[in-house]
Amino acid sequence: KGEERRSSSSSVARFDVVMGSDLVYDKEVVPSFIGALKCLLVPKGSFYYTTAVHRAGRAELASLLIKDGFQMVSVMKPPTSYRANPLRGASQEECDLILTDLKQTEYQLWHF
Repeated sequence: KGEERRSSSSSVARFDVVMGSDLVYDKEVVPSFIGALKCLLVPKGSFYYTTAVHRAGRAELASLLIKDGFQMVSVMKPPTSYRANPLRGASQEECDLILTDLKQTEYQLWHF
């Protein structure tokens, strides 16, 4: 597990786990995104995704993933540590000014 695998019929690497955050902002790109995900993920692999609750394309992504055979394993609210200041050498106040969405946006963690 966790190792890169190559299909014998393709030179594209496939993975047991794919993780992403805020990758879809428009419902029009959802089919292309799912096509790319299917190329990268081994059958029965896991896809972990962090998304803002009110992000455009979010509902379409979940719906089309399920329609395409992905099973939603869980939906969770991120832990409080998710909102911690990630900027080295910057104060929390500076972080709040730079990364305004971090405190103001509600997020979900999806596992398919």
